[in-house]
Amino acid sequence: MKLSFLDILEQKIEIPIIQRDYAQGRINKQVDKIRHDFLDALFTAIEKRIASNSYELELDFAYGFQRNASNDNTFIPIDGQQRLTTLWLLHWFIANKEEEEEQNLANFMYETRYSSTIFCQELIKFKPNFDKKTIAQEIKDQSWYFETWDYDPSIQAMLVVLDDIELRYEDFNIKNIWNAIGNSSCPFYFYKLDMDKV
Repeated sequence: MKLSFLDILEQKIEIPIIQRDYAQGRINKQVDKIRHDFLDALFTAIEKRIASNSYELELDFAYGFQRNASNDNTFIPIDGQQRLTTLWLLHWFIANKEEEEEQNLANFMYETRYSSTIFCQELIKFKPNFDKKTIAQEIKDQSWYFETWDYDPSIQAMLVVLDDIELRYEDFNIKNIWNAIGNSSCPFYFYKLDMDKV
């Protein structure tokens, strides 16, 4: 089923404990290239979406399982974790930078380890002032940020990616990006495959 990122986010997404840590923010030559290429593709897609309201960027498959319990319809991805997480960080940053509201961002949950779970919950509640050298530095200066999180590889990777998103946002020099990615205008599409139906 073809769905935009925000369509997928209308239900809960839980990165399960069996998944590896978030890797796109690791600091090494190979991952740096992967991260930079992916963020370049996302910002190019945003630029094209602004120029043409019909532009879409297909991000391949995201597949996993649905947990259908009473009052709980959660998608648990087995593949797509890295792309989904980067898109979540991008939407969080732009929503806050442009003072927009996206209620469904709180539907994204990280369960790979307890510290990552709490960090994502706190990040959703946090409204940055963008008054520090970098967004990562502002986050690390908050009272809710624990020093031990400096040793959580997923959290550190998220901070690296947020700093890279911030740099691209500033270089992009186009405001009102939210209008190009928020709500029904979201140009980022997956083919979501529910494994329990296969």
